[in-house]
Amino acid sequence: MYRTGKNESEDAEKEDEESAVLPPMKKGDAAAFVSAEMKERQTKPPARFTPATLLQGMKEIHKYVKDEAAKKMLRDVSGIGTEATRASIIEDLIRRKFLHAAGKKKVLTPTAEAYLLIDALPDTMTYPDATAIWEDQLHAMADGVGTPEEFLAGQAAFARDLCDAARTAQMAGGEGFPVLPAGAASC
Repeated sequence: MYRTGKNESEDAEKEDEESAVLPPMKKGDAAAFVSAEMKERQTKPPARFTPATLLQGMKEIHKYVKDEAAKKMLRDVSGIGTEATRASIIEDLIRRKFLHAAGKKKVLTPTAEAYLLIDALPDTMTYPDATAIWEDQLHAMADGVGTPEEFLAGQAAFARDLCDAARTAQMAGGEGFPVLPAGAASC
């Protein structure tokens, strides 16, 4: 094992501290202050995705979901998309210029169009929570629970709700995009 110049008693003491179990305490119990130190550090943002890490992120999408029920569903269904479709989804995002791949590692960065799209979409379309529900319903259908007609009826209602929301949405930063008169577009 590699040592960092500390003697064995210091290592043993640190190991004891790290593996020690804290005694149960309740509000009002006395505790002795031992030590504290302050270090000046800087935070840094998480590393950008590459196609390979984004594929892994899609498989482990539950790590990026806040809702516990959706998190569990996504963990149970092994993420969003399938092994066969995940890579083509990423390629499609690059081809449609929502992502730009640069450098030797092909680091992915969102384009201005991607930011505009995300800002224009309702929250239900920008988080994977709805996907968790859909994936769960599809797996249930594979097990004989529910019908494709019921699933598609739910999808149609979801699309109608999105269209209704889009009709009244205000889009910031959308200068240069034509505004259609009411009733011009049909969903």
